Amino acid sequence: MRWFYITTFFITALACRIAVAGYFDCSVIYDEYEDLMANQFLVEPDRYVATLTQQISRKDYDKLQKGLFQVHPDRADRGIAVFRTNGNLHGKFLFHWTDPLPDQPPHILFENGVVYGRVADGGAPVFFKPLRLKPGTGVDLDFGRVVTLDDDAPAVEQRAQQQVDIVYRIDELTGDPVLQAVNDATVHFPIESLCHRPQRANQGDAPAQPTR
Repeated sequence: MRWFYITTFFITALACRIAVAGYFDCSVIYDEYEDLMANQFLVEPDRYVATLTQQISRKDYDKLQKGLFQVHPDRADRGIAVFRTNGNLHGKFLFHWTDPLPDQPPHILFENGVVYGRVADGGAPVFFKPLRLKPGTGVDLDFGRVVTLDDDAPAVEQRAQQQVDIVYRIDELTGDPVLQAVNDATVHFPIESLCHRPQRANQGDAPAQPTR
């Protein structure tokens, strides 16, 4: 009986250690974007971390995402987006705003973007090349292509605009650059790392209603 209790104790302790390590301990994780943000996380990221849904401004990115995640050093200032396209495909990408440009707002660069044919097991991934967005453009994430937004465009271009999942615009009231989901696409911007408990979101910097 004594050995039974001892064995049970160690098994329970090991199980707890594994459970905690699997969620919080990233000592063996080199890049949480690559190693942790997959499968069910891509379907319901707000079950795992706090997120901003549907849009993020440059100000929110600087305060809530930049430098937050445990990623490779060359990605330290990248934001992360997890999405479901209007074609019902799931995926993710890294992004960041460029340095200020002469006489125009900064551009946004999408990097390491991937769309999965089978999100449940990470099957059939399609990687899209780096994309550069200027204000007034959008991205069709199903095909990894940039589309110029123009109300006066020909009909064929209007149809392409209706397939766009994310647009880059300048907020008319604040002048702040904004990345926003459109056309029934869903985008989550994590503001909490999977590798540690949040700090910034509790310091008054987070927008009023991040999802949980």
